[in-house]
Amino acid sequence: MYYRIAIQTAQSSSWQWQSTPLNSLNALVRWLQFYQVFPRDRLHIFSSCSREELHAQLAALNQGLLSTSVTATQFLQERRLAPRGDEPTPSIAVGTLPEPRQNSQRGNVLDERGLSSLES
Repeated sequence: MYYRIAIQTAQSSSWQWQSTPLNSLNALVRWLQFYQVFPRDRLHIFSSCSREELHAQLAALNQGLLSTSVTATQFLQERRLAPRGDEPTPSIAVGTLPEPRQNSQRGNVLDERGLSSLES
């Protein structure tokens, strides 16, 4: 599968290629992260099994015809890589603390300040 990104600038009503053909979803997501300064509604994602079809899709979009391309926002939301509407923005966990040990007689093993031995 090939992906390619086009941008519509404020000065032009036509769409122009912004990326080279990308051959993986990971490459596409990395590209979008690197160029996150662009408004995502001004970026269209094209996908096809052939590079030639990508060019045909861009030509169709610029002629006002139907295109299978979607905005970057739609593309990321459909793949659950971006929040929808009023959903909170997903965060990336850097690390997690283990749960306090359970003791069947005393509950969580915490000191008088409410901290586990790891936290203190």
